[in-house]
Amino acid sequence: MTRSTANHEDPLHDRLVGLLTDTPVEHRCSAAVVLGALQIGEEDVLSGLRRALGDSEPSVRSAAAIALGLIAPKTLVRDLRPLLKDGDSLVRDAAKIVLAEGPGVQLEELVQMLEAKDEKQRMGAIAVLGARGGGEARKMLIMQLGSGSAKVQESVLEALAPEVAGLSQDEVPTFLHDVDAFVGELEDGGLERCASTLVALLAGVDHGAVTGVLSRIVEAPAPADVRISAVEVLWRASRGHRGAQEHVFKTLVNVLEMPGTPPALLSVASDTLAGMDLPIALEPRVRALTKAEQTPVRRWAIRALGALDAAPAARALALVVLAGDSSDRMIAVEAASSTLHGRRALAKTLVGITDGEQARAIASALEAHTDDLTKSILDALEDAVVEAPPEVAEHVMRILRGRGGSGNLVERGEELKAAGQWSEAADLFRRIASDGHPEAMFLLGVCELKLSKKTLGRGASHDPAVSHFRRLLKHPKFPTVERLAAELDLEPTDLYYLGFSLAEDKSDAVRGLGGDVLMGLAERFEGKPLGKKAHQKLRTMGWVD
Repeated sequence: MTRSTANHEDPLHDRLVGLLTDTPVEHRCSAAVVLGALQIGEEDVLSGLRRALGDSEPSVRSAAAIALGLIAPKTLVRDLRPLLKDGDSLVRDAAKIVLAEGPGVQLEELVQMLEAKDEKQRMGAIAVLGARGGGEARKMLIMQLGSGSAKVQESVLEALAPEVAGLSQDEVPTFLHDVDAFVGELEDGGLERCASTLVALLAGVDHGAVTGVLSRIVEAPAPADVRISAVEVLWRASRGHRGAQEHVFKTLVNVLEMPGTPPALLSVASDTLAGMDLPIALEPRVRALTKAEQTPVRRWAIRALGALDAAPAARALALVVLAGDSSDRMIAVEAASSTLHGRRALAKTLVGITDGEQARAIASALEAHTDDLTKSILDALEDAVVEAPPEVAEHVMRILRGRGGSGNLVERGEELKAAGQWSEAADLFRRIASDGHPEAMFLLGVCELKLSKKTLGRGASHDPAVSHFRRLLKHPKFPTVERLAAELDLEPTDLYYLGFSLAEDKSDAVRGLGGDVLMGLAERFEGKPLGKKAHQKLRTMGWVD
């Protein structure tokens, strides 16, 4: 009970009030302590103690707060609320203790203040509840987020944040349950109003269950910056909680799928997902996102599928390689080449490609992994070499050579050659020889020689047949002359035309090859017209007398 002293001439009373402004700090502190102990509730005492709440010394401010708590005036909450943000922890603690335990602060009074229209009263009650702490106080504070102004929201955050940061792991689930229940009861638009405060509040909670409320905020039509903040807090909260990570992954995929999601949020959600493992149950939804309109979404989905070694994911990447834009295709090739299923899907994709650049990119990605390709894939690639455009076939050949697959194609070409299908055989050998395969190059030359009009003329020849045999000189170990002599499909006139044309070249090496071919004819057909013609050409070359 507060003592009231009506006699203003009480010398002790006046002396104590005077000491509240005395120079020695000890005097000011002692005066506040005695006034509180005596519970003197006169207005001049209360005024003096209120002034002491602004004293430069923390010890004086603390003593004045405790004294007011003992006297318990009706203005106690309003008087002490500023001290809850005092720069000195001793003062803050004193104010909290008084407001939380003081006999002048009743719960019923706080409830009335929370329901009052006067915003200052509500903010005062919020401060007291924050000082009181405990489950009931936290629940009451959470409920204030539903209808308060920005100032009320800020007051709730200031009151709850220190309390929430100090919760034990046993207390966190109850707190989160209360928050979740509050969010569940909000009417349309209610969550958007308090989303920012909730995100800031939950940022200090280290528990996997916090992802439930944050996910609601991320998916709500709240301002983009608030939803982005919620994503960042979600990611931090889910680390170390496996079950929570899968929940977060699903939430972020929901965001990517939502029509009208702000571009900035799409970008943040995609970047966050990039650091998470793709749950196999969500793989079909991620596959669908490879066709999304938004570039960050598509490219995240492509890379995510590349981390999953599964046939459906690989097929989806192959479709991007075939139909995506140029940048997406390159990303898809890189992603697919990182897994076994992906590499096989890329090899199959080569079969249907008509673009040389696409074929080059795929071949480059597969060159180091040809051992992963099955026989059926290799067979399909061999067919592709036969049917694909030359600019694609040359890259397919790179893959086949990596597996020693050129031999089968050479056999196919020889079968066509044996059947007299010179043009078809030449087309196949041309594809095989495009990267310096000497056997294919020789056989191509033979086929081109059979197709040639064999028009003799002075000077270097531009006949493709002659050009192919010139190229064989880059392979000095290949027995060109011996193979020509043994080639059953070539007539002596074919060889004379070849030797004569090569002998007209400016290069000594090429002329030497031509001379060797003519020398063989001169010896083989000595005394006959063809042998005499060969001998005559050799004489003009200076090879014989």
